Amino acid sequence: RSTAIQWRHLRIRLYESITIVTYGMSNSFNQVAITLVQIVLNNSLVHYGALSPYGKEIPLAAAGIVMGGNVRVGFEDNIYLERGHKAASNGELVAKVVALAKLLGREVATPDEARRILSLTK
Repeated sequence: RSTAIQWRHLRIRLYESITIVTYGMSNSFNQVAITLVQIVLNNSLVHYGALSPYGKEIPLAAAGIVMGGNVRVGFEDNIYLERGHKAASNGELVAKVVALAKLLGREVATPDEARRILSLTK
């Protein structure tokens, strides 16, 4: 015996529609809000990072420090300490970010701790 689907089976009832919408509405609002925050933060980082006197690397490192992440700097990503001022060494870039991390209340890993975190050998 087979059953045929008819148009009356596909008709949406008001009560069922309201129930479905109310169950999904809070999740939808959360997703929209999270997406908007991500768009604003990404645009802010790109905009202010590009206009920063320190180039793009230092503001992104600051954002990573504030968010609790690990950061790294080096000549492979950026050669400028400030706009128009090339860093003499990787050490200058590292010193700038270390000072920033300390200013923001974060501890800085020693070279040995960084190797352990990254699973590197000497």
